[in-house]
Amino acid sequence: MLDRETYTSFDIAVSVTDGGYSDSATVQVRLTDINDNTPTFTQDIYTFPAVNETAAIGQVVGRVQATDKDDGSNGAVRYRLVDAEDGPKSELSQPA
Repeated sequence: MLDRETYTSFDIAVSVTDGGYSDSATVQVRLTDINDNTPTFTQDIYTFPAVNETAAIGQVVGRVQATDKDDGSNGAVRYRLVDAEDGPKSELSQPA
């Protein structure tokens, strides 16, 4: 199985003969990445202290982190704050 996260390329030796003469070459096959890995949080549970209702807008109240083994933009993760009753509240992105 070809897996970009395991090998980025393969070198294959190829030879040809016509019965009297022969030649050989190396063919390099480079693999491109597809989005085949699931993003994973670095912790199962995140617990943050209570936030005062007078907290300043933009105040950091906690941090979460997720990673994705895919390469480049396929490995970029996006976070969404979700209210169980009302749906998504906002979306945040992390650079690849």
